[in-house]
Amino acid sequence: AGQSTTLTFGAENPVTGDLYAQKAGDDAIYTISGNKAACF
Repeated sequence: AGQSTTLTFGAENPVTGDLYAQKAGDDAIYTISGNKAACF
C-alpha cells in the first residue's frame, strides 16, 4: 500500500495477444495478458 509503479506498454504479440510492458527503472521486458492490461 502507498506505492506506485509506472508501466510503459508496447506492442501486442500477434500470436498470444499479450502486451509487452516495461516497469520504470527496470531493463526487463514483461508480457502481460491483454485481459489484465485492460484493467490499467
